[in-house]
Amino acid sequence: MRALRILALVFAILVAIALAAVVAITQLVDANRLKPQIEAAVRDATGQSLQLRGNIKLNFFPWLALQSEQGEFAPPLARWQSMSVRARLVPLLRGQLQVDRVRLDGLVLRLQKNADGTNNWSGFVAPPQTPVTPAAPPALAGLDLINATIDYRDLASDTHFRAEKLQLTSGVLAPGRAIDLQLAGDLRVGGPAAAAGPPLLHASLTGQWRLAGSKMSFSAIQATGLLRAANLNASGVAWKISVPLVTYEPATTDTRLASGVADFAGVRVAVANVQFRAGADPAAKRSGTTATGTTAAASGAVHLTTATLRDSLRTLGATLPATTDPNALGALSGDLSFDLRDGIWSIADMTVRIDDTQLRGNVSAATSPFQFTLHGDRINVDRYLSPASVPAKPWEFPAAVLRDLQAQGSVLFDQAEYQGYALRNAKLEFILHDGTLRSVESQTAPPEKSKQKRKP
Repeated sequence: MRALRILALVFAILVAIALAAVVAITQLVDANRLKPQIEAAVRDATGQSLQLRGNIKLNFFPWLALQSEQGEFAPPLARWQSMSVRARLVPLLRGQLQVDRVRLDGLVLRLQKNADGTNNWSGFVAPPQTPVTPAAPPALAGLDLINATIDYRDLASDTHFRAEKLQLTSGVLAPGRAIDLQLAGDLRVGGPAAAAGPPLLHASLTGQWRLAGSKMSFSAIQATGLLRAANLNASGVAWKISVPLVTYEPATTDTRLASGVADFAGVRVAVANVQFRAGADPAAKRSGTTATGTTAAASGAVHLTTATLRDSLRTLGATLPATTDPNALGALSGDLSFDLRDGIWSIADMTVRIDDTQLRGNVSAATSPFQFTLHGDRINVDRYLSPASVPAKPWEFPAAVLRDLQAQGSVLFDQAEYQGYALRNAKLEFILHDGTLRSVESQTAPPEKSKQKRKP
């Protein structure tokens, strides 16, 4: 027993000496003398300049913490107001580096793509002069970004995106391990004028990110937010997205989404079996040019519903005329499959039900103008007309909006009612070309007055 007490006493003395040494180091060592060594190490590893401004402090919390005030990396690529890194003390005394959390406050990241296609972020890591075997990176207990800003400008297309007030909190960062993420922030689009008003988008997101080999995956995604635009309600439109799993292959740009649900303006959109890939423009490949154009391939299924289409359209800022039936433009549901390949898109197996009318059909852009075929069961046109008490305005074809749309197709209704007449097999074939609508053929069975009883 006495030997154990002696060992315990010796151990306690050693721990006390180690803690006293750490406290002495943090209080007596001037960490600012480390600035040149830190900046040189970053420059040798990345080939870019690191400038640490203000004071550097060593603190003991009981973590050993390195705190830095303002700094810049590869100016003007990144700058920040303050940064702190904490390491767990006991493993550090054993020669093991276990970083606790990294906190970065006031980060401003400026990304710019020039008119010639070059940018200011690629190639910022300089390859080592001699091949080395990289050591396994230490596990990081988490990352905290406070009030960060990401500014992106594309000078070729004159686009400007700015994500601001970003708050990011992550879980443990370790290779092969799913990382819990919480993210919130605002998005603005446009130049200085866009900074004066409210942001276009506010979003909050939670989920998990994993990197396994070359594949990235995002799971358990829950996102909510508010969208503001000129044509929407002044208070904005709330939205919500839920996605169980998304996978991404950087080498092939393959993105796969098994299922997902989005709610916006009273409309729920559910997608399934969505696949997306971005690649080089086939036309550029066939011509042997060095064009940088890209095309995309995508496919999947969509199901959408809304309890009242009229209310959803009003929420989106649409001004709808009065109708004879105040309940017209009510419940809406639809199903379709889409496909995009080599710049050609198509919609197949489309079924849309609005009020008491069901439409089925297909749309294809394999030819120009694009082709469509729609078949409806029945429709009562009268319920969508203006009531008798409201002076009817002449209907104007929206030529300006549809001027670039080239379409040709047919719409067939098994039954149609118009001004008291019942029509059977009412068919309309037309061409939309350069903003003008031209009827090709109209076929109907002989009309009969729906309100008039037939004689026996």
